[in-house]
Order: sequence, then structure tokens, then C-alpha cells
Amino acid sequence: MHPDGYPLYRRRCKYSYVKDGISAKYNAHINVKAMTTIGAIKYLFKYVYRGPDRAVARVERAANGEGAPDDAPIRDEINEFVEGRYISAPEAVHRFFGTRPMKYCADRPVPLNAPPSRSKLTGFFDLCAQAPDVKLTCTVLNTDVPRYYSWNKEKLHWKRRVHDRTVIGRIYTVPLRSGERYYLRMLLEVVKGPTSFADLFEFKGVVHPSYRAACAAPGRLLADDGKNHTCLTEVAQIQTGDQLRRLFVFMLIHATVAHPPALLERHFDSLSDDARYHIDRYKDVPVDDETLRLRTLNKIRLLLAASDRSLGDFNLPKLSEAELQLFDRPEDRLPERHEIALKPH
Repeated sequence: MHPDGYPLYRRRCKYSYVKDGISAKYNAHINVKAMTTIGAIKYLFKYVYRGPDRAVARVERAANGEGAPDDAPIRDEINEFVEGRYISAPEAVHRFFGTRPMKYCADRPVPLNAPPSRSKLTGFFDLCAQAPDVKLTCTVLNTDVPRYYSWNKEKLHWKRRVHDRTVIGRIYTVPLRSGERYYLRMLLEVVKGPTSFADLFEFKGVVHPSYRAACAAPGRLLADDGKNHTCLTEVAQIQTGDQLRRLFVFMLIHATVAHPPALLERHFDSLSDDARYHIDRYKDVPVDDETLRLRTLNKIRLLLAASDRSLGDFNLPKLSEAELQLFDRPEDRLPERHEIALKPH
């Protein structure tokens, strides 16, 4: 049994590992494998996030022979979703036993407004300044306010809820190209109990000239790649190595990464979680830590090359010619879809 939880099978080339009796019994594509750790079954949960496995296409000729839009049939999008959706094993078990697969939870967007507009954000600052509940307002984040307070649209202020309820405070998405608003959003996720916009510029007694400078202060979000670590850690729970590598390269090219080698080393296990599966197919390449490292670096190199960048541009380990030849195979070359995915929109 390998340390990562995946079993090492002794498989002779006789297809004896295929349990055809089980397939006949359950009338499905099914097989049996041994599992010892949660790492061996995480793919079962990640599969839901890969997108649909089926595409439905239909070609019809219009009545007038010209294909006029007025003659196009009405799409039943609800039926298309029901027929094409993927239900994972955990959700299927929930449905078999009559358990509710989801629970309604209120969702309250928290807008980002710059001064002097009167908004929920400025109301949040006033709430922290007035401190009606010192213990709560001094430790509350902007996204947590809707859980304890409701917004009074007439008086434009936050009012304490009689009963706390599960409400999600959602901050609007802000792209990196938005500049200062992007860094303002980052600060609102970590600064507790600010009383004004000026509080967001201050960190450890030092007032910084901009939101970006405040994020890049020593010990802050951009200084130690804290935001990037958090992002990769969260995405690793629902995505596979291929998607994580593309995200990692996107961070290197379009975001601010202070220490790329340290970021790569910390998340290397997630970035290479599919390498063992692919190397197993190579009869002339041993499966060990070194080949896992080389294949992962080569994949990152190919993604960077699509944007005319290299591993050396980010102080990442370079590959020798011999190491490049090891994985110079058609299945390891970069498809065109990756080049499109890496281009900023």
C-alpha cells in the first residue's frame, strides 16, 4: 500500500482485475478497489465539479428553408439540466434515504462602495464606531454582519437581529484589473471591526498610502503569499492537479506572488496529485518522488510557455535537456485549450 493511500496492484496482462461478475450483477460499469485513506476517494467528490459529461445537439431545417430564428424550437432548459446533470455517490445516498440534499440559507450581498456614498459598507463602519455590542463589533468582519444585523433600508443603518440566523454575507467579485478596489476587497475579508476607510490603511501602527500597500505590508496578505496559499488550499478541495496547475500559473503571470518557489513547495502535493496516475502508464519511467517532481515542473513549464514565460522568470527549478526528453510525449504536450484559458480577458 502506497503512503498516499492508493493501492499498488500486481496486475498481470490478463484483465483478471476486471470483476465482470459485479458488472453483470449491478448492470453498470463498476469495479472493486481497496482504499485506506481519504486521499484515495477524494476524486469521487471532485468529479461533480468537472462539468457536464454529455452534450446534446440537434440540427433542424426551418419550414421556410432559410433557418429563420422565428422558426427555432423553444428550448426546455429545465429538462436539459435534469437529463444531463451528474449526481455523485454521496448525493445519491442522500436521495435514496430521503435526506434533504440541501438547506435554504439566506444570501446577502455586501457591496463595495468608495466614500462618500452612504451604503451598507459605510453603515458597517458606523456600527463598529458606535459599538453597541463591543464584544461583537470589535471582532466582526464585513461578511459576518448580515448574520447578526439586518439592514434598515429607510434609516440606512444596521439593526441588531432579535434572533441570530444563518445568513451568508457575500462580497461582490472584484477582478484583479480593478486595482485598488480589488485590494480593498482583500482587506475587508481580514480586518475586524474597522470604523472607517482610514482604518483599512493602517497596520501595526503604520498608515500606508494605498490599499495595495496595506496588503503588501510585512506580515500581511501579499507579503507572505497568505492570500495565494488560502486560494490554492480551498481550490484543492474541489479541483484536480490539472486545474490547480493552471491556477498556479495564472497567479504567477497575472497576480502578485512574493515567493513562487515557497508557494510551489507548500502546495506541491496538490499540484501533482494526478502525476502518479499518468506516470504509471509509462513503462520506461519509474514512479518515485523525483519523476513526480519532474513531470509536475514540466507541466508548469508548458503552461508558462503558452504565455511566453519560463520557470526561470519566477525562480523556479529549471529542467535539463535529459529531463525534458523524459516527458516529451504527445499526451504531455500542451493542448490549445490551455493557451486560451491562460489569456486574460
